[in-house]
Amino acid sequence: METPYDAELDQLRARYSAQRAALGEMQRSLAQISATAVGAQRCVQVTVDAQGQLTELSFPTEAYRQMAPQELAAMVFAVVTQAQAEAGDAVRQVMAGYRSDNGFLDVTSGRDEWSRLLPEDLPGLDEVLRPTGWGSGGAGASDAASDAGDVTWNDRTGWADGR
Repeated sequence: METPYDAELDQLRARYSAQRAALGEMQRSLAQISATAVGAQRCVQVTVDAQGQLTELSFPTEAYRQMAPQELAAMVFAVVTQAQAEAGDAVRQVMAGYRSDNGFLDVTSGRDEWSRLLPEDLPGLDEVLRPTGWGSGGAGASDAASDAGDVTWNDRTGWADGR
């Protein structure tokens, strides 16, 4: 049975799919981010990832041997801070490309698997509409079908529809 809302539901599903794809692309872009900074006299070189975690630390020259321990520690700290700031700028630039009008996602890093958080189809939409006779089951769909399982959220596994 076709309803006046079918076109709107199709548009909603298409918009959802596009947003989900954009989040996946954003996650892939975030995973590629790293920043490298080099200290004065090339005494220290560091690389950090998108979260600002140190992934590489090296002393490319012998210049560090001429430094007092506190001076070297201050230089390492300053270079790590510089690399973290550069990585943060790159993250913000990627994030600026995706604007969610939903307001429910506060995306700050690439750590979560977005495809796990956002299922391919809108979970439970047909189950919600079925009692009204407007879901894919049409008018008169069995109530037993809607009892097949509830749609639930779990912080570790994401959406589950109980089927």
